[in-house]
Amino acid sequence: MVELPIDPEIQETSNLPVRHKDAYGDLEMWISHDAVSEVFTGAFWNDEDIERQKEWWVTEHEHQSLLEHLEALNAQESFAVAIQYLRGLGKLSGRVLDAGAGTCWSAALWSRVPEIESVDAVEFSWHRISTLAGPTVAALGGNADKINRVFGSFTDIRRPSGYYRIAAMTAAFHHCSEPEVLISELDRCLSSGGAIVLMGEEPVTTPAILRRFAANLIKRRRFRCSFEALFPLHPEIGDHYYRFKDYTRLFAAAGYNVEFLPVGQTDVVIVATRHEQSG
Repeated sequence: MVELPIDPEIQETSNLPVRHKDAYGDLEMWISHDAVSEVFTGAFWNDEDIERQKEWWVTEHEHQSLLEHLEALNAQESFAVAIQYLRGLGKLSGRVLDAGAGTCWSAALWSRVPEIESVDAVEFSWHRISTLAGPTVAALGGNADKINRVFGSFTDIRRPSGYYRIAAMTAAFHHCSEPEVLISELDRCLSSGGAIVLMGEEPVTTPAILRRFAANLIKRRRFRCSFEALFPLHPEIGDHYYRFKDYTRLFAAAGYNVEFLPVGQTDVVIVATRHEQSG
């Protein structure tokens, strides 16, 4: 695989995207490799030795582990719930931003929806968006012609305001170190009637808080009551922990209503839509 050089000055000032060509076509470059290495958790998500041990490391000929992983996560069921809800709202159309797209399995599912025109799959893990995305899309029967792979940050979406109808994130929102900045950027690039869809989030419930509190009290003999003390930021992969009310608070501050759609017994799809303007 031959990597095209990226001129940082051109990257920042040109209206034309810098492109990388690989075995699966063009890949749009919104960020340099040096810049990614400076982002919090950027080094971790670009460590191929770690990633090769994960279920979603697939090839053209071997992807059974990925399918089993998605089944265990109720991933396709969550996606079906989101699609049905958006279709009912009349918001299932146009362009999709798949922010933090990973290996593009979610982009593959979006690309299969007839109403969706195109999917920008934005990811800052190089091997995921370059090496793994093509085989993953093929394994899930995605429409590769609809998917534009992008090496970039989900807090710096290089598209005009109002460009997308849907902004989606799958198992990615809780990794962001600046959720308010992220929501603001998603809001900017959404059309007025658009929607933000979060899948793969795991809101912390009251029973989970009580269990963590009890374990902390027994093992460490520490009486910690604050949520932040019981569920601290993961220092390596950047996981943040949110309760249902935290998602509601974050999106309400940006002018959004939030719906929590149940999936099975424990999973949830989060859909945020703009407050309706009265008058």
